[in-house]
Amino acid sequence: MVRFGVTAGVISFWNKVMEFLYMDESGDNGLVEGSTDFYILAGVAIETNYLKELFWIVLNFRQSISQRYGLKIQELKGSDLFAHRGAFFNSLANPVDMEDIYIGIVNILCDSPIQLFATVRSKNEFRNRYSQLNKKSVKLFSEEIWREFLSIYENYLHDKSRATKQSQNGLIYFDRNPSQEKNIRTIVRERFRKFDIQSEYPECGIVEDVVFRDSHSSYFIQLADILAFTVSRLITGRGNNDVFSIKPEIASKLEAKIILRKGKFTHL
Repeated sequence: MVRFGVTAGVISFWNKVMEFLYMDESGDNGLVEGSTDFYILAGVAIETNYLKELFWIVLNFRQSISQRYGLKIQELKGSDLFAHRGAFFNSLANPVDMEDIYIGIVNILCDSPIQLFATVRSKNEFRNRYSQLNKKSVKLFSEEIWREFLSIYENYLHDKSRATKQSQNGLIYFDRNPSQEKNIRTIVRERFRKFDIQSEYPECGIVEDVVFRDSHSSYFIQLADILAFTVSRLITGRGNNDVFSIKPEIASKLEAKIILRKGKFTHL
């Protein structure tokens, strides 16, 4: 009986599929005048059996653009790509090159067997619902968008479990942000600690606490940063300091890949 129990446990373990969800934000979660109009969470979900291959794809891409344009890249950021600053400032890359680099990253995001997620919240919509803002309003605003994002992600995991007939689990990595870590950890734990034995796949969903990592040490969080910044540009249009715009065909390619609350950026 003991041996059977162990064997069954091993079989159950190997039937599960784990993926890592790398997340970042665009904009800020502040509600005061002068803050961004939108706050965006974006994520790149990668199954663990593809992590190593994708890492080498990203590494080779970074090395190729470093050699071509004389770059020393520690961190790829969406804002730097669009505005030709950071590692790209004083490099051989011109605005046309910047767009080519960006399209190369979009192709990695869209052509790889990974899933992209985004959630967008309008601060004006929040202010209209809560006319009297107080010191707890920023926390409430953050909680709303995080709960929405996690709901979308867990629904995806459940749909994937039913399609594959295997429990799907996700572990979240988020760009380190000391001012938000306590609140984010609390919200993620709400999901992680739920266990419905009556569910078709009770073991499916988010596992463990969120892992906070500095973006400069994670290629995948940097991809999430570029995705989040891209979503902001798809919603607000070209920024004053941008050296290129997102072409319609690139926007369509991204929209087809990203799981978004309302399905289309133009409907927000």
